[in-house]
Amino acid sequence: MIETKIVGGRALLVAILGLAVCGFWSAATVTAENAVTRPLRIQGQSTILLGEWPCELPWTEIEQGVATGIGEFVSVGKYTAYGPDAVAFGVLFAANSDQIYWQFSGGVMTFTGGTGRFEGVTGMLTGTYVSEYGYSSDPQGRVIITYTWKGVGIITY
Repeated sequence: MIETKIVGGRALLVAILGLAVCGFWSAATVTAENAVTRPLRIQGQSTILLGEWPCELPWTEIEQGVATGIGEFVSVGKYTAYGPDAVAFGVLFAANSDQIYWQFSGGVMTFTGGTGRFEGVTGMLTGTYVSEYGYSSDPQGRVIITYTWKGVGIITY
């Protein structure tokens, strides 16, 4: 088991939400005529904030990593079911604040739209866990789980 301590996690979440509220994005528009399908390779680390024990849904998950065609990113999602039937939805923020909207169900993440260069984005990815789960808690008593992962898929934009 990995012991992990979160430092500045709340500041990261505030920064991400600030970007979402401010709505910074570029003016590029993707049309069916200029969209390109690319292979997608992605890897990152996830932090799940479960709240106080016993934990109830929904869960918040914050992910950060790097992906081909996207670059460095931070993603925030809400899980409304867990285990083999996990269901989630969220927003991935590229380094320049362009966004990709996603849904997760049946072990597959599907891209459902976006802003900036990702406007009209489609695609999907599947992933695997790389590290064991690490469990810890923060000063507020929330249970925190961390793990690393990688995935492959396609992205069209």
